[in-house]
Amino acid sequence: MHREPKNPKNPLFPKDADPKNISLDLDTSVMSAEEKISNYWEKNQKSILTSIGICFVAIVGLQGTKIVQNNAALKLQDAYKTALQEDSLNDFIKTYQDTLIGGFSALSLANDAYNNENYSDALMYFESAADSLASNQSPLSSKAQIGIAFCHYQLDLDRGIKALENLLNDDSILDSVRAEAGFTLTSLAKIQGNLEKAKAYAQIVSSLEKGGSWASRTNQIL
Repeated sequence: MHREPKNPKNPLFPKDADPKNISLDLDTSVMSAEEKISNYWEKNQKSILTSIGICFVAIVGLQGTKIVQNNAALKLQDAYKTALQEDSLNDFIKTYQDTLIGGFSALSLANDAYNNENYSDALMYFESAADSLASNQSPLSSKAQIGIAFCHYQLDLDRGIKALENLLNDDSILDSVRAEAGFTLTSLAKIQGNLEKAKAYAQIVSSLEKGGSWASRTNQIL
């Protein structure tokens, strides 16, 4: 099967995207709390995942007494620190999959695997991250969902397109993530010479209230 050139390479920052432009295009004064968290993750994911202090504060703040009771927070903190020191986040994820930090850790490994073009492992970690983050009501679950779609996109183009279309049409997903999916679909449709389909994708993106820079980038394609 003929495969067209693929974009993007990174689920959070596509190959041809300029993160600086993305940040400047976002009006943080009108962003929801969830979008602010998502935007912060995109710009600071390394520090979040490598700083046990930040992760611990996030867990206490977002999970409250569910984690704190019976000194579970201290146990989780020590387990995460040990996993970082011993490079054993994979084992940590298996043990603490139902926690927010387990979702963060899975998302970190997923992005590493994706950037190394190990799409099968990336898919596994993105799926784990999506489950953990969704169960903890984190908006970053949407980031894991688009990571899943991009893994399918790399492994099987047709399946990847379908996954991206599902995201684009899912109003439970962050507008910024839906717009990113729409941008990718619009780009591919134009490359394939299907301008009508490209316009249809772009129309959905333009209707998103908080599509951010992805909406303006999508309009520039046509």
